[in-house]
Amino acid sequence: MTTTTTSVRRAALHRLGGTALGTALLLWFGTASALGHASGQIPHATWSSTGTEVTMELSAAPDDLADTVVATGRWDEDMMWAYVDGDIGLLPSAEEVAALRDDERLRTYLLDNVALEVEGAACPGQVHLTEDYITDGARFTFDCPSQVETGVITITLLHGQNASYRVFSIDGTEQYAAHTAAAPTHEWDFTVAQRAPGSTSTILAGVGLLAVLGLGGVLVVRWTRTRP
Repeated sequence: MTTTTTSVRRAALHRLGGTALGTALLLWFGTASALGHASGQIPHATWSSTGTEVTMELSAAPDDLADTVVATGRWDEDMMWAYVDGDIGLLPSAEEVAALRDDERLRTYLLDNVALEVEGAACPGQVHLTEDYITDGARFTFDCPSQVETGVITITLLHGQNASYRVFSIDGTEQYAAHTAAAPTHEWDFTVAQRAPGSTSTILAGVGLLAVLGLGGVLVVRWTRTRP
């Protein structure tokens, strides 16, 4: 994505405001059935920075997070489909979910598929997991070599599982980026959020709308996975 294109999108979203944002995103990125999200909850990465440290909170639907575990080889694909189908008999136990907190394969997979560069240098990252990764998602921290103002974010989570999968980067302002298989890497301006502390996340409100509403609230949207 070029700087000019990014600026145009930001300006357009700012003019539209939060109430129309879901519709704008729906029109921009295409029909919901093509987005690769079964539950209707769009995965998002919320970024913030302080000095040389960057934090990212990854949030996604249970089936999507379960699919990241499938990608590591730890879980069978049926366990991911159990979250889609509501098959209680196939859902992992609380103990199996809790064991993910210390799973090095999962940590490695997440770090291999989320990267941050600042001034051309990679920022070493760490992943912090709770005992309920499927509900809580993950928190990433990156230690950068210099004061963070702008950076380059790459997210390739689950692109190997589903080419339609995408994650939205947000920061509580009108700034956003969609990390797709075709365009996983985007420039990011961390100073936008720094200049607007405590702002309401219009993008996050729009993402929520996108999961529920289509044009004018007429079309109900649901992302669907297709079994192989």
